[in-house]
Amino acid sequence: MDSTLAADLFHSAGMRSLRADLALALRAAAHHGLGEGVCNHFSVEVPGRPDWFLLNPRGLHWSEVRGEDIVLIDAEGRVLAGAHPVEPTAMFIHGAVHRIAGKACVMHTHMPYATALTLTAARALDTTLSQNAMRFHGRVAVDAAYNGLALDAGEGERIARAMHGADVVFLGNHGVVVCGARVDHAFDDLYYRSAPAWRRCWPPPPGSRCCRWRRSWPRASPPRPSANACSRSCSSKACAGCCPDSGRRRPRGRAGQCGAVGRRR
Repeated sequence: MDSTLAADLFHSAGMRSLRADLALALRAAAHHGLGEGVCNHFSVEVPGRPDWFLLNPRGLHWSEVRGEDIVLIDAEGRVLAGAHPVEPTAMFIHGAVHRIAGKACVMHTHMPYATALTLTAARALDTTLSQNAMRFHGRVAVDAAYNGLALDAGEGERIARAMHGADVVFLGNHGVVVCGARVDHAFDDLYYRSAPAWRRCWPPPPGSRCCRWRRSWPRASPPRPSANACSRSCSSKACAGCCPDSGRRRPRGRAGQCGAVGRRR
């Protein structure tokens, strides 16, 4: 009975549209360099069936995936409809995040710059470093307890419980999970998650330091940055070039290097 219902649902107009959306998100992620080979997965819950999901198949590069390639699976990773096999371990992370964290769309990637931040002591991005980073303020969790490849449900369950309602979780020594209520919402966060991570990894001039906004505002309403919002070692002129997130043209010479403040030692 379930197999007949699954086949009918899989080929319905609404499901064809949802499959097309998920495939488009995968191709867009590949276009922006957010994937890694044929690894990682995007999944979305089937409306009205919280135990069924659409998932990209095994062995196809994200740039190749079309709507007809997307597979319908259950919470155990069993294929209910679709022309391709799925990675057996795919739902160890995705299934737990859908089930425990209650997320409708789950995007797990090893995108290079955000993953690089998971290798640092902080494990994640400082959300006070740039305007793009600020959109994630109060929405980020960290799972620092990496335990190797996700070869059983325990790894995904730990990740899901570490989220505590967050939309984004940095997985220590591993990668990133970005979630949303819809495919387009999740992808928008995925894209903007990559941009501030790139800026944080991009090396500033030798001896420089990044300027941070002060942390004295309530979480819900950050103030507009002021001229004295940078660290005390920055002068107002040097601040303009202290880091790539400053959004202003870097002055020539040493004046743009925070810490040096344009002065000779």
